[in-house]
Amino acid sequence: MTKAVTMIEAIRKFEDSKKKEFMEFLKDFRIPKRTTVKGIAKNPGWASTYAYHIIKVRWPEAEKTISKDAEAAYYYARHVIKGRWPEVETTIAKSSFVAREYAENVIKGRWPEAEKVIMRSSSNAFNYACYVIKGRWPEAEKTIARSAYSACKYARYIIEGRWPEAEATIAKNLDEGFIYASEVIKGRWPEFEAVSSKDASTAYKYARYIIKGRWPEAEETISKDAENAYYYAYNVIKGRWPEAETTIATDPKSAYCYAYNVIKGRWREGEPVILQDVAWAYTYILDVIKGRWPEAETIISKDKKLAASYTKFLLSLCKKR
Repeated sequence: MTKAVTMIEAIRKFEDSKKKEFMEFLKDFRIPKRTTVKGIAKNPGWASTYAYHIIKVRWPEAEKTISKDAEAAYYYARHVIKGRWPEVETTIAKSSFVAREYAENVIKGRWPEAEKVIMRSSSNAFNYACYVIKGRWPEAEKTIARSAYSACKYARYIIEGRWPEAEATIAKNLDEGFIYASEVIKGRWPEFEAVSSKDASTAYKYARYIIKGRWPEAEETISKDAENAYYYAYNVIKGRWPEAETTIATDPKSAYCYAYNVIKGRWREGEPVILQDVAWAYTYILDVIKGRWPEAETIISKDKKLAASYTKFLLSLCKKR
């Protein structure tokens, strides 16, 4: 059992710890510079952190204050008492997040008295099932299934397979739906395709990683987004995609990448937009044109570093001849 200190001893601890250390403590925890030890003892969060970082033992005169705040009480129990603190468990049990943390890190096991509160939150219910119960928690599954994020993780890490009861929720979320199809179903998921086909980024990833080939039903959506249209052409079609070139030619980066990686040469239709960005224009010169590009010289001349690099590049070409 840890030794406790009185207020006088706490003040001495401050004096012994040197003013510099104390000021660093105030700064680290964003406590006003002129705050005294007595002032710290009146604030639950400050008092619990002061006990842990400066006193390093129990501080009875501040415990009444600390016990009024669930998070401060949990922190104090975990780091100072280093065990359960029965007198404040009623307070801690009122917060779903703090109760779950207390069960996991202080009790290190199930805490039946707080489970009704914990299961009010889908994320805390999942974490309790994962890190405390270490298995399925039937009583909380209805709550977990309401959140696509928590439901997807529950299926992946707890059930380790499909979870039909939560699929309607997961399928409505682009990020979690893609993860579920990729890591749980490990293949196409028709119920998700209606949603994913309407988002260019998700549709491209779905085609590349799930279908592993062209996805005609989503191509109209993908073709309207320059960056994803380029990625689709390069990684899925693996060649030119005429239907999307007008869109790709609206973004400097995508136009450069399309010319360099797909066409593998100059792309006249994309050059006007590349000229709008001096960095991509210069990169286009080095990687694609590999020679002088008069149309870009006006914008390059406005950037001293690139202008100097361009001059050196042209001189190097002369030396090679």
